[in-house]
Amino acid sequence: MGVYDMTLLLRVLPKAELASVLKRTAESIFEKGGIIRSISNVGQKPMPFKISKNSKPHREACYFILEFNYPPTEVNDLANHINRDVDVIRGRIFPQVNYRFSECTFEEEMKPAPYRSEVQEMMANRKIRGTRFSKKFEYNNGLGYNPL
Repeated sequence: MGVYDMTLLLRVLPKAELASVLKRTAESIFEKGGIIRSISNVGQKPMPFKISKNSKPHREACYFILEFNYPPTEVNDLANHINRDVDVIRGRIFPQVNYRFSECTFEEEMKPAPYRSEVQEMMANRKIRGTRFSKKFEYNNGLGYNPL
């Protein structure tokens, strides 16, 4: 199973109706054997531009992000099913490319950040790649004096 992120833009609805829309979405993921890892509520925000769906203009939406595991062969069917929902303004599914599963232990999490193995690995990768700005800034502009 692949790991995917789904962004949902939902109509502005009361909390009870938002919960029912999310429940319908979750049930459609569970039907094919998917597993939801997390649901994040980003909040109700104005959209950057007007989107018309079902002959109604929408200028504001409730934003949600779902992280889930799902069979790769069924992703297109899920996207079609989600976008046919009346309460969903826009739903997009993105695969997570560099997702890796790691064992999480309490002892490892209680260590200070510099002593955690994942932080040490990131620091080692940083030393190998070097810095983004490897060239130092030079104050010399080619003139023998500073005109300012």
